[in-house]
Amino acid sequence: MELREELSMPKQTINSALRGLKKDGILFLELYSARNKRVILTEKGWEYCKGTVAHIFEMEEVVFAEFSASELEAFVTLHKKYNAVISKYLEEGERH
Repeated sequence: MELREELSMPKQTINSALRGLKKDGILFLELYSARNKRVILTEKGWEYCKGTVAHIFEMEEVVFAEFSASELEAFVTLHKKYNAVISKYLEEGERH
């Protein structure tokens, strides 16, 4: 899957972020096919993820534990709709 689709962000934004992370030694890009590259974390990138991403996941678990089943279901439904709508507008923006 392409990052653009997964993140619902314009290709230019993703490329800019990847360049910055590559410059900082967080990741490198590996040629995957004629038109695609694979994003690979460096050792520094893995350490960053362990410290930052793991902390965010832990916080999310605490927050979601305070949601009732119906609140969690509503949250997921609204989040899916938000992603669908923003993806639509991002795609339209890339065509203009």
